[in-house]
Amino acid sequence: MYEEVQAATSTPTAIGRGILHATNLERVVQALAFYGPCTQAELSRAVGLSRAGMHMIVHELAETGRLEILPGPTKRDTTIKLVANSGRYIVLDLGHRSVHGRLVDFSRKASYDLAETITGGQHHAHDLAAIGRVVNGLTKQAGIELEAVDNVVVTLHAPIDAGGIVSPSSITPDWAGLNPREIISSYLDKDVIVENDANAAAIAEWAWGAGRGSNCFVYVKTSQGVGAGIVLNGQVFRGATGIAGEIGHIVVEPHGPLCNCGNRGCLSAVASGQAILAQFDLIHDAPSSLHELVDRALANNPVASRVIAEAGHHLGVALAHVIAILGPDRVAIGGEFARVGKPHLDAIQATVAERTVQAVSVATTITHGLIEDSPSLMGGLLLAMRTKNQALSVIPDWIGQGGKKPSGRKPKGGANRKK
Repeated sequence: MYEEVQAATSTPTAIGRGILHATNLERVVQALAFYGPCTQAELSRAVGLSRAGMHMIVHELAETGRLEILPGPTKRDTTIKLVANSGRYIVLDLGHRSVHGRLVDFSRKASYDLAETITGGQHHAHDLAAIGRVVNGLTKQAGIELEAVDNVVVTLHAPIDAGGIVSPSSITPDWAGLNPREIISSYLDKDVIVENDANAAAIAEWAWGAGRGSNCFVYVKTSQGVGAGIVLNGQVFRGATGIAGEIGHIVVEPHGPLCNCGNRGCLSAVASGQAILAQFDLIHDAPSSLHELVDRALANNPVASRVIAEAGHHLGVALAHVIAILGPDRVAIGGEFARVGKPHLDAIQATVAERTVQAVSVATTITHGLIEDSPSLMGGLLLAMRTKNQALSVIPDWIGQGGKKPSGRKPKGGANRKK
């Protein structure tokens, strides 16, 4: 997303100087989004501006509320980070059985969460009713009307093509062949943005988590289904069809079980939460949910541990293809299976190492995602903020993000990056 460039040569005209100044402002914002909190000296080296020029830009952005300057023991230790002091956003994560919503109000530094179970059969009308209940509940908690919300983003657990239509291979058949943006916008009487949940989680992990500082990042979500988001240079890569990253439909067992896409042995058909739970149908004392299955694996239940290790192996087979083609520097694993921790990750890493050229596999770090508090929601928040030209270097504590600190990438020049 952000490449180091030398400062452009100034032009003598007033218009030229204005363009140059606006460009430098944007480059500073992009650098802080890419690297996270930095010192002014680090920013100067990364962007290619003099310290005097950087000082002027930093204080201008601080006065407009886009930056926060955090004093350190010395001037050299002063840390700068992106902040937002205005804007109200609602983000909704529409899953298979529930809707989780979050309203974030930057002017009040307040966030509100609400979840609703989707009742009724498999029809998108039931999803809409749950969305309506969540939106009404959130605005009531915040004491505002929906009209006062700047943007609404919905992250949907389904692949969405370039035309905005949900793919027929979706594991949410009630939305297959439909345009969720048009339908949800009409239902709420407010324009919404709709994004695939794995793509949203990927952009959140790129901005604030395991992918920070990566120019080629892949995030894999392993829950009821299996999906991936690809972030190249700070933007979600969608491909010509709009559904690039559908790792769940890479064939990993050519003679395996039938997938809902029509092929046999797809990753989703053998390693998704739905597929694994189906294996327990004839077993006494079967887990009632994916969450319970993972809890059993964490308690060293041999059956649960075995099937999740096998799922890790199958995911490694699919990832080996992705890594060989894309050559990402980082891959992060998120979702319910990631809670298992090292055994699941070890199975993935071992299989990737077996099935890729060493020069490729050693250049790719495979790790768990760092954002533990609803990465899809947080990615949706970032997408909403981008429409208002806003960004955050770190997630404020009042939003309730429970993730760990990413190590990120240091701006070139040797200075240590401040946390």
